[in-house]
Amino acid sequence: DSAVMLTCEYWTWGQCHQRQGDNVILFDSFNGTACMRCFHLKLHSPNVLQVHTCPTCLDQCYLTEEAARHTCPTGDFFRPNYFKEITLFRTKELGGGNIRKIFCPITGQYTFMYDLYNQTDNRVECSPALSHLENCADRTGGPQLDVHFQGCSHQYNDVTFDCLGDWPGTDGQRFLALYDTSVSAGTDYRPQYRCALYKQDEQNGNVIIAFSSDSTCTTDLYNATYGHMTWNLTAVPSSPWPAQVINSKCSFPYWSQGKWDRFNVNHNTLTYKDHVSFNSYTMRCVEAVDEGKLIVFSRNGCGEETYKCIQLKQRSRNVVEFQLGLTTSSFLNHSLCSDSNFLGNVWITQARLEGLQVSPCPVTGEYSGVIPDPNNVGLCARLASDQTHQEIMYFTVFDCDQQEVYEEREYQCLGQWEEDGVTYTYTQRKDFGTYECFVGSIVSNNDIYIKEAGEHCGRGINPKHMGMKLQTKVNIRPPEPTQPVTSWYVTSRPSSPTRPWKTITGAPPRHSASSKTSNPVGLFLLATVTALLLGC
Repeated sequence: DSAVMLTCEYWTWGQCHQRQGDNVILFDSFNGTACMRCFHLKLHSPNVLQVHTCPTCLDQCYLTEEAARHTCPTGDFFRPNYFKEITLFRTKELGGGNIRKIFCPITGQYTFMYDLYNQTDNRVECSPALSHLENCADRTGGPQLDVHFQGCSHQYNDVTFDCLGDWPGTDGQRFLALYDTSVSAGTDYRPQYRCALYKQDEQNGNVIIAFSSDSTCTTDLYNATYGHMTWNLTAVPSSPWPAQVINSKCSFPYWSQGKWDRFNVNHNTLTYKDHVSFNSYTMRCVEAVDEGKLIVFSRNGCGEETYKCIQLKQRSRNVVEFQLGLTTSSFLNHSLCSDSNFLGNVWITQARLEGLQVSPCPVTGEYSGVIPDPNNVGLCARLASDQTHQEIMYFTVFDCDQQEVYEEREYQCLGQWEEDGVTYTYTQRKDFGTYECFVGSIVSNNDIYIKEAGEHCGRGINPKHMGMKLQTKVNIRPPEPTQPVTSWYVTSRPSSPTRPWKTITGAPPRHSASSKTSNPVGLFLLATVTALLLGC
């Protein structure tokens, strides 16, 4: 049961043959015989991909699609402890660039106690409350955990972790993937990549986090309180709120109350996880200045305290947008809410997480069109609404001539609004859970134009200019069935599907049919497995 870390340029498990949701069947040939395996792929963050497959699927394969399909991890049969788990950590972006920086959920300053578990006992390795941890992006220039051990029996004193991503676990716990920058690959006894489970107390900000003993997310890791190594983090107390803030009767609008994607609102307090500055802020409402504008007193866990202005706009029951003023002040200043202190029509768009109301998509039926591209690569698309659930729509990209499916996506519409003659629709992509905004123009009952507007509904985008024109009556026969994500699709052409943050109303890249291998640049992934699965 020991874990073995394997490093490869890339593995050839086969070419993509069929896909249903997160499951793919890969095809390979061995001595001229068909060989098929099923893998369950889950992208937890841009830097972390987990693969699950049946216990024997890496050692043997199947001759028929049906036999391979029966081994797929699906529904109630998906028991992670039963399937082999492979965790892939991205080391380079496509093109060889550095991986993107990811918001780290543990922000601010903490003291902590450190427990190390071995086969004989569970003992405290560091003196209580001497060690400290901080994640202050303003000081370090990025999201990272700076850990300083004091009074410990081990030999190392300082460790720095880069955050690679986090994702939901069970019972309110979350997984956290980290990269230890102080470890050189193959030269240190400590794993370079780490996986942990953590849970944060929303009331006091304290965190408990447990690590596995290697780079997997399973070995010696049972829950956030019990693992190979456990840290109990105690948040460094903040100074008392100013009297002006405590005595204020101000509260945030009723429609803004609750949990949203990156901020929570509870009466007069708003907490915000800023994925641009990589900081977390707690804001107390001080005074309502104008419609939707409020002066707040803001602080983070690293000692920054300031007055600023926030502007909130309700776009639908499920969607809110907000702006933060460009300048701040050490005292209450009404000029913070002047129009000149805001960056024009640039907003941060957020979706409600709890109590979602059904929001039908702005178009119904089926629309097809050609994806605009100056190279004229011959790709078409179809947009189809779900007849039973009007808040669901399906987007399929296919070869205009051969009807070969390139990619399919399922979206849930969360809300839409009109602004400057166009319609903005905010959606959640169901397979990855990411949020995407589309801007559209409905010319008639038969003709519409759509174009991506990014995660935060960028303004000034004209869907009629290099957007995609979709029509209900065109001489294009879209592939069947109507709901692509519920059926298996076969592809004979190797291709690189667009990533969840990649636009799709512009033509995606394609490989020639004669291409047999993918360019490994940017695909260097470090894999950790729960057993010795295969050699490199």
